[in-house]
Amino acid sequence: MSLVCRSGGRRVPRATTVRPWARSCLGGRTTVRRSEQPWHAGPTGAIPRRPLPSGAGLASGVSFRVVKFQETPNPNAVKCVLDRAVAAERRSFFSAEQAGGDPIASALFAIPGVTNVLMSDDWVTVGTAPGSDWKAVKAGISRVLREAP
Repeated sequence: MSLVCRSGGRRVPRATTVRPWARSCLGGRTTVRRSEQPWHAGPTGAIPRRPLPSGAGLASGVSFRVVKFQETPNPNAVKCVLDRAVAAERRSFFSAEQAGGDPIASALFAIPGVTNVLMSDDWVTVGTAPGSDWKAVKAGISRVLREAP
């Protein structure tokens, strides 16, 4: 089956309709081959992931930059989206003692008010005690990740 490109009139095999916002980057075409789609996940359907830093578990010796802070359904937690992957697998810490073997989590627990830390891929969620000073907590998180041990 093929579709006709509305802007060029030519037939495009196995084409799909291009989203309106993508037309400008495709030269005005309204259909495009699946392989040309910048958002295409590939033949397996898996979306390519960013490579992890070297090391099996958590990255160490690599500084991270907080791209943005996101609110969570929990009013006492904040999600920090980072510029690269921080963990190879999801890890949770509910006390400073649990985080003893992890330099980044240990440093996050040193921030006043931090009660738990969850790390996965390119984000870290930090939970705090009710009434914590968010400005100080966010500044501390940024500092710890920037100066990651």
